[in-house]
Amino acid sequence: MVSSKVHKTVGMVCAATLTAALLVADSQQQLPGASALTPAVIEDVEFAAELGTGFNGNVYAIAEEPQAGIYVGGDFTSVNGVPAPGLARLRINAATGLWEPDAAFSAALGSGFNQSVMALAVENDGDLLVGGQFTSFNEKPVGYIVKLRPDGVQEPLFTTAVGSGFSDFVNAIDIDETTGDILVGGDFTKFNGQVAYELARLSHDGEFNKDFSAKLGTGIFDGDDGGVMSLVVDQHGKIVVAGSITSKGCALRGISRIKPDGSLDFAFLNNAGCASSGFNYKTFSVALTVDGSTAYDEDLHSKLENGYVIGGRFTNFNGNYAGRVARFNEDGTFDKDFNKNLGSGVSGAGGAKVEVVSVNPLNGDIVVGGSFTKVRSVASANIARLNPDGTPDTSFSNSLQRGGIADPSSGGTYVNSIIFAGDNRKTPDAPSTEAMVVGGLFTRVNGVLANKLARLWREIDSDGDQLPDRQEISEYGTDPNKADTDEDGWDDYKELLEGTYQLVPDTDGDGLIDSQDPDPRGNVGLTSSVPTIVGKPKVGTQLSVNIGTWGPGTVRMRYRWFLDDLHQPIEGASNQFLTVRSEYVGHTIAVVVIGCQDGRPCRGRKAVPTEEVGIGELTPSQPTIIGTAKVGAVLKAVAGTWSPDPVQLSYQWYRNEQPIPGANTEGYLVVTADAGTRLCVKVTGRRARYLTSVTHSSSTVKVAGAALRADTPKITGTAKVGKRLQVKLGHWSPVKPRFSYQWYRNGKPIKGATKASYRPTKRDQGKQIKVRVTGKALGYSTLTKTSKAVKVKKR
Repeated sequence: MVSSKVHKTVGMVCAATLTAALLVADSQQQLPGASALTPAVIEDVEFAAELGTGFNGNVYAIAEEPQAGIYVGGDFTSVNGVPAPGLARLRINAATGLWEPDAAFSAALGSGFNQSVMALAVENDGDLLVGGQFTSFNEKPVGYIVKLRPDGVQEPLFTTAVGSGFSDFVNAIDIDETTGDILVGGDFTKFNGQVAYELARLSHDGEFNKDFSAKLGTGIFDGDDGGVMSLVVDQHGKIVVAGSITSKGCALRGISRIKPDGSLDFAFLNNAGCASSGFNYKTFSVALTVDGSTAYDEDLHSKLENGYVIGGRFTNFNGNYAGRVARFNEDGTFDKDFNKNLGSGVSGAGGAKVEVVSVNPLNGDIVVGGSFTKVRSVASANIARLNPDGTPDTSFSNSLQRGGIADPSSGGTYVNSIIFAGDNRKTPDAPSTEAMVVGGLFTRVNGVLANKLARLWREIDSDGDQLPDRQEISEYGTDPNKADTDEDGWDDYKELLEGTYQLVPDTDGDGLIDSQDPDPRGNVGLTSSVPTIVGKPKVGTQLSVNIGTWGPGTVRMRYRWFLDDLHQPIEGASNQFLTVRSEYVGHTIAVVVIGCQDGRPCRGRKAVPTEEVGIGELTPSQPTIIGTAKVGAVLKAVAGTWSPDPVQLSYQWYRNEQPIPGANTEGYLVVTADAGTRLCVKVTGRRARYLTSVTHSSSTVKVAGAALRADTPKITGTAKVGKRLQVKLGHWSPVKPRFSYQWYRNGKPIKGATKASYRPTKRDQGKQIKVRVTGKALGYSTLTKTSKAVKVKKR
């Protein structure tokens, strides 16, 4: 396991030079039983690093639109400090290559949603459907559902058609791809004042399908809290629902299928066991399974659908043990073989449950998330992968044995949402890489900071030769569906390690195929040294090879770099130098040096592998502030020199160690609220494949207020004993301050004489009387003005 590093903040914000990494880096550890080249699952450290502090509330729904980015819904209000009122869109910044929240999209949402977002669905035209527990959007009433354009603006035609919307929570939304209609499930009984029990069908524009609801009637309504929790529309337009439901005319609980016209599909229900009790406890999620035995259709981006998988808190279905995950064939029959393979299923102390099921369209694998600790007998912290037949993928669970998905600071950890989504920085030729985005209530994945959202990925190896399909196609030219491309008796991976050629059966041309040749490379007659790797294995650094002495004569050198000894060749790494990338974190690095000479066969020698790679760290400067700390002045933050260049910098100004809302540019106009406080600035540096670093400037002196201006006050009235003297203030600007007064006798303050008027006494006869006026206003320096003296006459 990589040794994680963190720059820790010491003392108060702005007190001294501070550098704080926002992410603790960790990486996939090779575990027994997991393929060296196709690890079961790796957390995307870059993705987590770029999201920084992540979400400040729970994530309940995720959806992807490949051109727009990844949409995330929940009860949060910000992402990595960027406002995001219940909904955020994550995008890759084209200029920096970094994942970041789309600030323009969030700004278009205004005040956003007043309660949690629970469901998201992207339509073919890119519009986003949002459902949940909210009753207002951007301070305007809505009925638990809105449609947003890609720029975040509410779609007015849909809003008009929806009217008052639903009468209660919306938990699930799916699109009927054959018609473009919208299917909505939840705990409601009405839509825009019309009867709609827990399931409704809307047109693309939001028009209510009365005939659908009329045929459905109370078909799946049982009055229990929750209603429809999940739904999916299959390839025939039929709707499968899960939740607190009981199909009308059946005792079957927890699952139902509805025809496109709204009528119950009794063929499905009867095969499932219509007259029986169904599930013994709640169901929460349903997904389409796909036929993992057929080839992936790259044009349709799908495989043949052949059933449904469902998750929840149940342990029994119609007398059959079903450990919180079950599968149904397309005709509704319960798949007993699936549950036999799953065995004891998903379990854990305190009421384990599966909150979400998601199916990989590439191979039919099923990923389940929720709150649990085991799948069958394998430790699995809140997420697990099942093969299409229900057997647990132990390599996936083993890959997450260092903590899994967890929140060490919380008594409850949940995975609520999972989607399979791409990232063109790592998957330029998908579908050769499998990636999933996971959301919920958690803060760590295998001990690595991933606040409420994480991305997991793995390479795909179709032929099982331990070479990823992506590398076979782009680097080696071998057949990704054939383990031994040249049919010489050695699979492609073994040939790579032996130094033979994967496309030619007889590498050295001596008439013997490589697997039968005692010296397949014929590497005799060339002397060599064991090479050594020079440099520190850390992201952003460059390693080189000291080849030692080779001979006799001139030797042409070639290089091959690997991760984890010789287990994983590094794509494109074929020269003397290697720049350490973030995906190498947690792995050792090795190199094979191959020397070739005319008239002699080539020879390869391996260097001793490095220690495990650590994540890169930026070298920042402490920022400074230039300008005068007074109200009305403009201060400027000077970030200094950060390396390696370029670094994306952002700013946040602080007042007495509290962030100032909206003060996030290089310059800052000092306002009246700053008077008497100390200011400082935080500079955050980001760069792809590096820890995000934060530095703070020193604090300014106390901010001086703006200057008050005033006339000299005058004393009016008769300066005689018993008469009243008053002060005439004159003009004060630019604001009217609060005044205080002090009267003086021959230059000494008169006790108790602190009002705007004064009545001279016998003690004042013949004495000089004057008054001092003090003006105070928030954000302004205090100003004192003294009148001319008057002499008190004797009676």
